[in-house]
Amino acid sequence: MLGYDIIGDVHGQADRLERLLGQMGYSHGLNGWRPPQGRQAIFAGDLINRGPQQVQTCRIVRSMIDAGHARAVLGNHEVHAIGYATPCPSGARGAWLRPRVAWSDRQHRAFLSEVGCGSRLHHELIGWLRTLPFVLELGEASCGIRVVHAWWDQASVDRLAVLLPSGNLLADGDVHDALAHDTGLADVIERLSRGQKLVLPDGLGFTDCRGFPQAVIWARWWADGPATFRDLAFIDEDQRGRVPALALPDSYQPTRIEGRPVFIGHYWMAGCPQLFAPKVACVDWSATRGQPLIAYRWDGEMTLTASHFVSSEGPLATHAANAAGAANAANATGAANSSGQTSPAQSTLPARAVPATRSIAEYA
Repeated sequence: MLGYDIIGDVHGQADRLERLLGQMGYSHGLNGWRPPQGRQAIFAGDLINRGPQQVQTCRIVRSMIDAGHARAVLGNHEVHAIGYATPCPSGARGAWLRPRVAWSDRQHRAFLSEVGCGSRLHHELIGWLRTLPFVLELGEASCGIRVVHAWWDQASVDRLAVLLPSGNLLADGDVHDALAHDTGLADVIERLSRGQKLVLPDGLGFTDCRGFPQAVIWARWWADGPATFRDLAFIDEDQRGRVPALALPDSYQPTRIEGRPVFIGHYWMAGCPQLFAPKVACVDWSATRGQPLIAYRWDGEMTLTASHFVSSEGPLATHAANAAGAANAANATGAANSSGQTSPAQSTLPARAVPATRSIAEYA
């Protein structure tokens, strides 16, 4: 049985990635990074954008995949980059599958400034990204893992297998179907790479802390037994009261994770890493915001444990102390888990969700 090291959103932070690999005992040679015997690295998506070392990040990960030392799934940033670089079919509305407008240009600024928009290197890297799958199911049902960037929605995973048998966007026709806004495949990819989004009913909404009206919530789909939209919303705890405490509709189906545990990225968490649920671990702890890059070292356990998180910057106890100091300086009050209780057994710091002040564009 292989052990898997599931690595969070790198976002062009190649230096942090190399430090993390070194922390986990990977060795560097002429052909790139090699894992300890019996292990393999798994990247949970969002390799690109934001950070200062876009090309180097892609080269590290690509060489590891080519050598059989790693696998990776697509994140929403790769999906958007593919659409940004792909012309619309003849006769379609618009020139590109993702619009080249101000917010989109900002999102890809770091990537495009290194590779050059439309350059040979740009086309080469986009072609490589198109070979990556959206989901991974590894090992056996009784001893294995599942990896997706944002939401393991089993119905969407099953539909993906039907609508996209290859599992990736290598075929031109699949790219067009996947990134159009009115296809079943586009809906599936939206869910897997961006998460669960619910529209508030009856014209209800709320004003976020920046003063912008919101008519949708992004969901903590891993939450245990949410009863209201307020319970379900992925939002800072000190902003939760802004969301209407309206009961979820009878049609709402909670996500139930049984069997193989699930690993995700995407969510820009802060603080010391904690589990989202006994079978759900997020490995995106805001490396692009100056925090360590995080991985989870899976050794066959079907119920996850927070002690298996590792940091690019050394022992997590040190990271927790540094984060606690920053939180105290900012008068942080700390968040609670879905039951309303903090989790001292897992960490001295509670996890803090990203505020809902992020624009829709930032989730694109």
